[in-house]
Amino acid sequence: MGFYYAAMALNFERLSIGSVAMTRRYFRELVAFVRTATADGAPLRAHPWVRERLARLAVDIEAARMLGLETAWALDQGRVPAAESSMAKVFVSELAQRVADVGAEILGMAGQLHPR
Repeated sequence: MGFYYAAMALNFERLSIGSVAMTRRYFRELVAFVRTATADGAPLRAHPWVRERLARLAVDIEAARMLGLETAWALDQGRVPAAESSMAKVFVSELAQRVADVGAEILGMAGQLHPR
């Protein structure tokens, strides 16, 4: 029964890994930067490709939040959220990478600098 208990524990561990809060915070920081920054003499927020990428991330972040709520609902129903927590973990992990990629794309070379 050891493997069964270990697998059950992993189902609950994935709940904390699949948290969207940090990803949402990074996204909000990126949006705040875009609101004030300029590129090529124009506000960065005026570039359609920037708005498109931020809109896609906003939709994905909302989808990740819904996955988290579905997982919480499964817990509330007394079920072990095996499928839900696995979906949330994979989706949010990949979403965090997309937020970083879009941030680096928007910030360009400045995206490699560490803020003071």
